[in-house]
Amino acid sequence: MRRSGRQCGIAAIEALVAVPVLLFVGLGALQWGLVHQARLALNLALHEAGRAGSVAHADDAAIRDGLARGLLPWLHGASDAGELVRNLALARRDVAEAEARGWLRLERQSPSAASFEDWAEPARDAYGETIDGVREIPNDDLVHRATRTRPAGGVAGDRAGEPIGAASGQTLSDANLLRLRMTYGVPLSVPVAGRLIAWALRAWHGCAVGAPRTIGALRLDAPALGTAPDREACTMLGADGDGPARLPVSASSTVRMQTPARERGDATPLASGPGRSPGPGRVGGGADGLPAPSDPSSGGPVLPGGAPTSDPPVPVPAPAATPVTSAPRPATISRPDAAPPDPAFCRTPDR
Repeated sequence: MRRSGRQCGIAAIEALVAVPVLLFVGLGALQWGLVHQARLALNLALHEAGRAGSVAHADDAAIRDGLARGLLPWLHGASDAGELVRNLALARRDVAEAEARGWLRLERQSPSAASFEDWAEPARDAYGETIDGVREIPNDDLVHRATRTRPAGGVAGDRAGEPIGAASGQTLSDANLLRLRMTYGVPLSVPVAGRLIAWALRAWHGCAVGAPRTIGALRLDAPALGTAPDREACTMLGADGDGPARLPVSASSTVRMQTPARERGDATPLASGPGRSPGPGRVGGGADGLPAPSDPSSGGPVLPGGAPTSDPPVPVPAPAATPVTSAPRPATISRPDAAPPDPAFCRTPDR
């Protein structure tokens, strides 16, 4: 049975309406999948940044370097050691560029300046000597220190026996948590869907969308929402025309500090000063109070700059050899009235 011309026309109209909708839904699902993948990668990268900062006194450079290592699998990947080194340098460059262009905002929420105001004390090196111009939040023996240490800014309350600092509202245990928050602009790279999502978000945040766009008789003017534009979101969404539109995705991570968080002042601390004893049983001193490595050519210790010291190596006497002697066997006590053993009893029976 043949279709009539009217039925064919209706089917064409239905396809004309349904195909763009299905295409947009499919492209939108693809864009959502890419954003979700990026969110998982950002969470992992920020956790890696927190781990790097927790073992490096919450140093900003260590946190950024850990973030670059965490973003490496998502941004570039690597198949061998040589490619890993090259792509890690690219990842560090990408992090620096993203921060410079406003696509990345990395924030350390804790420990904050108020945390140092409440709980900081003069920093000490590995030998217990004070480091000039550096303060740190202690984290050793927190089980007892958290209940006995009093905040310098005053006590605002108590939580499970731990005093709360008036300036930060934190206990000493809270101040030893490294909390990071990151906002990263994920590129909206899927055709059609990415552009429409970016346009809608620019209108929502009150960004300037430029000249009105039209699809036939349909005008795509941004509605006047009456809100002040969010400059950070507008920068990521490409409202200024600098690069592709990016969707702001936020991630957060909390890691327990494994080293005291340090706040450096204007003075640059020295690793080792003149006339400083590195401690008993050690010759020379290196960075952070560690013993300096030895120079194989001179046999003496080497300073951090690479020049061997003038002190000769201290000879260590070899331990004297102790002769090994066998312990004497215990004497056998014989009784004079004891009868000799019966040979028949001691004889092994024949089989």
